[in-house]
Amino acid sequence: MHATAATPKITITSQPTNVSGAVGTKAVFTVEAEGNSELTYQWQYQNAGSTYWQKSSQNGSTTKTLTVSITAARDGQKYRCVISDVDGNTVTSDSAAIEVVEPTTTITITSNPVDYTGALGEKATFTVEATGEELTYQWQYQNAGKTVWQNSSQSGNQTATLTVPITAARDGQKYRCVISDAAGTTATSGEATLFVKTVDTQLEITGQPEDVSGAVGEQAAFTVEAAGEGLTYQWQYQNPGKSYWQNSSQSGNQTATLTVPITAARDGQKYRCIITDAAGNSATSDAATLTVVTKITITSQPVDFTGAVGDMATFTVEATGNSDLTYQWQYQNVGTSYWQNSSQSGNQTATLTVPITAARDGQKYRCVITDADGNTVASNEASIFVE
Repeated sequence: MHATAATPKITITSQPTNVSGAVGTKAVFTVEAEGNSELTYQWQYQNAGSTYWQKSSQNGSTTKTLTVSITAARDGQKYRCVISDVDGNTVTSDSAAIEVVEPTTTITITSNPVDYTGALGEKATFTVEATGEELTYQWQYQNAGKTVWQNSSQSGNQTATLTVPITAARDGQKYRCVISDAAGTTATSGEATLFVKTVDTQLEITGQPEDVSGAVGEQAAFTVEAAGEGLTYQWQYQNPGKSYWQNSSQSGNQTATLTVPITAARDGQKYRCIITDAAGNSATSDAATLTVVTKITITSQPVDFTGAVGDMATFTVEATGNSDLTYQWQYQNVGTSYWQNSSQSGNQTATLTVPITAARDGQKYRCVITDADGNTVASNEASIFVE
């Protein structure tokens, strides 16, 4: 009998092929195989002029597809793949080589950046347009009177458009863009200069903020108007009884209009705006005052009550408002200056009832009325007199 050759358990169905590419591009090698169990892959490489193979550590070195960055040193380098199954069977693919070629594409700058003239505080933009493959950008600048170019760190410094805040120090500064493609070819744009424009219009406040009166829960708006170039705004406030100003954090605090929610604590608060132009000149507006008004009207005040010990004293208040009203009666003992909340019958209604005792002779009563927005008003005082 004749021996029959064993059928390979791994079959390579597609071999890796040679790759030609320019420096800076990627070489991709792929192998396809079939087997009776799960397969593993290990790519190897052999340097040009060498006879031994080494394991590759490039991207995908243990997968079906290996990706290698093409460099001049890899010209003539060969790659192959050793494939194994779970039983330890192995098969090695054909080898495929990298051939380094000259780049076939070039960079063409189709539009150069142009000079920019602007006022202090504005933004200068420089744009370059170019054609080529996988282009990258690096903007550079050269200070006035210098010969050295430095990489810019301004917004868009690695894109086709660079944005630069205009300052006095940048007057005469030059900008250019170095463009690179996938093959490592570079091209440098023409130069463009930043010129700082002299501010012709002086800063002038043309409209002052005005006092505002409003109820708790409403919004107070303060507006300033000014003429000038590159204007910026900072609103400030001053609390009642204070002499110093603080920067406001309310809505619109860095715009021409400041909006402030009205609260009881802001009654008498003052507001002003500091305006600065592109040249750094500043002007401060007049101060405007916020006055908190109440929407509660007391139509009938409590009156004094005279009675004997053991009688009941009643105090009544009447009021109108734009929402539901709540009541809190308070009392003040004879010879004291502070008020305390009453716990007598009706202390949270419009009518308070108090038993008359000798100790209450001369005691005073008042009612604090509050609406749904937090506005409050206190009634007049009324006294108990014991007969």
